[in-house]
Parts: sequence; structure tokens; C-alpha cells
Amino acid sequence: MSFANANDLFDTGYHSTLNPLIIASGTNSSLPHAQVTKRKFADGDMITVDLTLRYRGYVSDATRTFGLGAISKEKRTVYEIVKESQKVGLKAVRPQKTCASVDDACRKIIEEHSYGPHFIHSTGHGIGLDVHENPSISGKSKEKLKKDMAITVEPGIYIPKRFGVRIEDSLIVKDRVYVMHKFTKDLIVI
Repeated sequence: MSFANANDLFDTGYHSTLNPLIIASGTNSSLPHAQVTKRKFADGDMITVDLTLRYRGYVSDATRTFGLGAISKEKRTVYEIVKESQKVGLKAVRPQKTCASVDDACRKIIEEHSYGPHFIHSTGHGIGLDVHENPSISGKSKEKLKKDMAITVEPGIYIPKRFGVRIEDSLIVKDRVYVMHKFTKDLIVI
């Protein structure tokens, strides 16, 4: 799947980055930076796909999590929590807001549903010529967002040795956020 997906993208003008393609299923989806393995997809899996592509020299980074077959109520609930967290985080992105305030907005939603310990990374990062640039969208960051910065917002919940869910978009900081992708955020079950 990884090879076919990459070929389709390259045919449209996108180029690879040094960041590896992430396609993580089943228990591997509970690892934020899992690598592609030979594990076959199974009914009930959550499948996380993280694409980092370069177009005209600039990087874009997007993640979606899909379901395969019969998806449990718990997995659907976790997906909806992450979706709501990202929605709130995107609304928090504005020029002159701190990066920490965006992280706090996303994290608060996840914590309200008692999944706080399972949000194990920062909420996002800058993008541009490289996939991970400043600013860090984290609770520790004192940096303020500036108009026209390119960043990601990518909350996630990762339940060890079970499953994970992440939704990530690349965006431009404006008075009204401009999301670079038009992918649905609804859970797609295959």
C-alpha cells in the first residue's frame, strides 16, 4: 500500500521528504511514529496514515485515522474526542496567541474525557522547508503565533498496546485559520 500511495502522489507533482510515511494499524497505531510493517490489517483495526509531502519546495503534513470493519464503540468515542480536540485547537489559532494556549485548548478536551495521560506528544509544530520547524505547539512554549506562520495541529490519543487516533492538518495562521487540506475529519470506516 505504501508504494502505490507514494506513486500516485508523485504523479501529481509532490515529492518525498526525509520523514518516513507512517501507516500504522492495530496495536502499532498506539505508537505516534510507528513505521510501516508487514503486519496485515485486521477487522476492527484503527489505521493511522501520516503523509509528509513536499510541493514546490514547501512541506505539508497531514494525518488521518481510519477504521477497518467492525469498529468498537470505544474506538469511535476516542475518535470523536480527538476530532473535537482538533476543532477546538484550530479555533484557538490566531496571531499573537501563544503556542501554549493552542496546546492547552486541545489538551483540555482530551483531559475532560479522562484520556489526558494518553495524549503523549505536543499538539503541533511549525512547517515550511522542513517537516519539523519552530514553533513548537506545546504547553512549554512561550512563543507567540505570527500571521502567515505555517503550523500543524495534531492532537492524538494513544492507548498502549491497543490502538491510537490522531488527526493532523497543516494550516496558515490568519485572523481566520486557513487549513491547507480539504480531507474530511469524519471517521471513514472501510
